[in-house]
This record gives sequence, structure tokens and C-alpha cells, in this order.
Amino acid sequence: MTIREYLQKEVFAARAAIHGCLVIYDPERRYRQIVCELDSPSCRVIDAGESIIEKRELAMASLRQLAAGTIRALLVWTPTSAPKDDEQLQADPFGALARFGGHFPKGDGDEMASLCRSAKPDHKVEIEKLFAEGEPSFDTIDALDQGGSWPKLKTLLNVTSAKEILLGLLLPKPAQEAALKNDGAWASEAREFIQRCLGHTLRTKGVTRGSIGEELWRLVLFSEFVFDSEGEIPASLSTVPKAEPAARELVFDVCDDLRKHQDFRTAYIANAEEVSANLSLPERTADMTNLGLRDTFAFEERVFLKRFVETVRDGKLDSARDILNKRQQSIWLTHEERMTEWSVAERALELIEVTEKQTMPTFQNLEAILHSYASVWRDLDRRHREMEQAISEWHDEHDLLESLVATAREKYFKVASHLQTEFVRLVEAEGWPAHGANLLRNAEVFDKEVAPALEGNQRVAYFLVDSLRYELAVEQEK
Repeated sequence: MTIREYLQKEVFAARAAIHGCLVIYDPERRYRQIVCELDSPSCRVIDAGESIIEKRELAMASLRQLAAGTIRALLVWTPTSAPKDDEQLQADPFGALARFGGHFPKGDGDEMASLCRSAKPDHKVEIEKLFAEGEPSFDTIDALDQGGSWPKLKTLLNVTSAKEILLGLLLPKPAQEAALKNDGAWASEAREFIQRCLGHTLRTKGVTRGSIGEELWRLVLFSEFVFDSEGEIPASLSTVPKAEPAARELVFDVCDDLRKHQDFRTAYIANAEEVSANLSLPERTADMTNLGLRDTFAFEERVFLKRFVETVRDGKLDSARDILNKRQQSIWLTHEERMTEWSVAERALELIEVTEKQTMPTFQNLEAILHSYASVWRDLDRRHREMEQAISEWHDEHDLLESLVATAREKYFKVASHLQTEFVRLVEAEGWPAHGANLLRNAEVFDKEVAPALEGNQRVAYFLVDSLRYELAVEQEK
């Protein structure tokens, strides 16, 4: 698809279909012909390049036709700049139409360079370079497709997009691997593809999928790490090859697919660990403060756990929960020991959340404290039990995690001690056992609960468990 066709169909016609009416502000007059070619019996195009007053009257009449259903879309092209505020909008002859329908441009995504990148996603790096030298013509943008549509790669890999080509070169399916092996002419095209799509010139002289794929793995993974950390890498890594910034979205999409699909995960983990070890990333990035949000390498997951613990200790529980939720699908949690650590961290957070959720109350009587425990405070004991169970399955050492557990235990014992103090105070005041209209004694269970069921010919299973914690009984009931 040419850039003109993209603008006509995917931008102007598509937005007119959504809004009904679209005003195109074009002081550079670059889109006039493209818009005017959309004129048809069902789509009215008004060229306001001359006699704006007359064209405004025609636009208002066309708006009534749009409302009546006589036409399906109305586009107004004007060589003026888009209004920047309400005052300019009031002075704009077509301001009412822009407010009623839609207007172009609207946001950074409607800049010419951004539109070209959307139209030609396989050539983002080259487009970035063209616009750095000045605005190219439509023909210059379309010329990027000449010799750059990668026919050999698309045929052998049976794919259609740059992302699919990259995935095929990194982790080909058996049929793709066989096709590449049986046709050696693809290597030169792959070099050109990598240079034009990622801005990187392959260093390897090899022509096999394995040799090119090995360098490509290092390039793609390290590029994602750099992009995700916003380029704040140590000087010792500045010479490591990486993709051009314009390829950021392509790199992110490829890495997301590699981690997301189960068939790719084993190979991804192996390649990521190899790249990390070969570049000594854990050691060379030890002083980095911004590692981004993505899951490129295993050592980053350690940093996320550290950040989680520090966030909890700072009392920012919602932020800690957000970190935890984002880690749930981490590819690195397939390691059992790391999953165990995050399980301990999650259970500690849940316990702390319960202790922070309620103020420590004073109860009027024993009946009140018993009902409060049965409905609310039993969750405190459940969360504590679950944390201790998770800890019993954790056999590694992690100073920050141990401090988090200590904090959770401290908060638990503080609340539990308060509840116990309240309970003892009320027992001393009222005696034991507790009395209340809404309290059921053990001796009453059969007469009030079991006997009526039996009399109604219901089948009854009756569990009598001595010294069973109430919160465990609730779990058993579930």
C-alpha cells in the first residue's frame, strides 16, 4: 500500500466513517489532492482553498444532508492551521464542524513522520533517517518498498510481516528451518532486512540460520533491555551493538511473542541466560537504578523483588500489589526457587494488608469480639498461617525478603496481641463461657442444626473436630 493510499483509506476515510464529519487542517497543502480524490456521491469533499465564506455555506448545507442521510460522510479540507484554543476555534469558519465531528491532525500520531511509520512498519529505521534530513516526498517514502519487501524471506518462512520474519530467524519452526536450509540465497536478503529494519549491520560472516540467529538473539535482547531502561546504561556497555531507536516497537513486539508463547519459552530462557552471561550483565549493571518494566533477563527479576520489598516497607501497599500483579506472568518464575520467593513475598504482603485494613477496636462484650473474629479477624490468622506455610517451603537466603517477613510477623503479633488483650479483659469482666442470644453452644448444635435436618429426611455429614482453629474450619467448609 502506498503512503497516499494509506492516508486516504486508513486515515481520512476511516475517521470520516467514524465521526461522520472530518475537518482536515493542512497549511502545508500536502494532503489536498489525497482528500479531494475521496469525493463521491456518498462522500462530500469540500475544498476550502478558495472563497472560504462560500465553502463554509456549502459545508453547513452538506452537514444538513449528512444529518438527513443523503450523504454518509463529509470532509472539509482547509489550508489553515488547526485552532489551538477555544478562542481560535470560535474564529475558525469550520470550528463548529470540527467540534461536531472530528479534525485532523489530532495529536503527535498525526505528524507526517508518525503516519509514515504506521504506513510502512517494516521501514521505521529508514523513515527515521529520512525525516532527520528533512521531510521526504510521498514518492521517496514509497520507494522504500523497492527491493525492501523481502520476497525470499517471506516465501521461505511463509510470513508477511517484519515481526514474523524476525521470529522465523530467531526460532524457526521445523518447516521454516528446512526451507532456509535448502535455499542458501536468503542470507544476503536477511542482512539487508536486519540493516533496514533494525539499523544493524551483521558482523558474522556466516550464512547459516544458526550463525545469523545467534547474533540476532544478542542484538534483539540487548536492544530491548536498553530501550526499556531508557538508554541509561553504563559506559562499559555502550559499544555493545543495539538496534536503532526507531525499531523499539518492533523489538518489543518480538520479545513479547517470544516470552508469551509456550513453544518459545525454553529457547528464550536459554538464549537470554547465555546473552546475560556473555555480556556479564548482572555485574556490569549493578549500579543501574532504572531497569525498566520488562522481563528481558533473569537478573532483572531480582531487582523487581528488591523493589517490591522496599515498596512494602515504605508503606506503599497498592504500588507493591501492582508490582506483584505484573510479576505473576514473568517467564523467570518458571524457576521453582524464584516462584517460592515470590510466594513468600505475596503472603507477607497479604498479611500486612490485613493488619493495615482495620483499626484496632475496643469491643463492648464477649459476644461482639467473637462475632467480629468470626466475620473479619479470622482472616488475620489465615494470612499468618499461609505465610508461615510458604516460608516452610523456602530454603534460600534473601536478606530483604527476610526483613519483609520480620515486618509482617511484627505487624501480625501487634494486632493479635491487641485482640488477645481485649479478649482477656472481657473474660475477666463477664466470665466464661460467653453468653449471648446469637451464640451457639456445642451442646446445642445437634438439637438446633442436625436434628431438624434428619427430621426432614436430609442426609447429614457431621464433623466434630476437637481444637480446630476457626479459620481452618472456614477453609474446610469452602
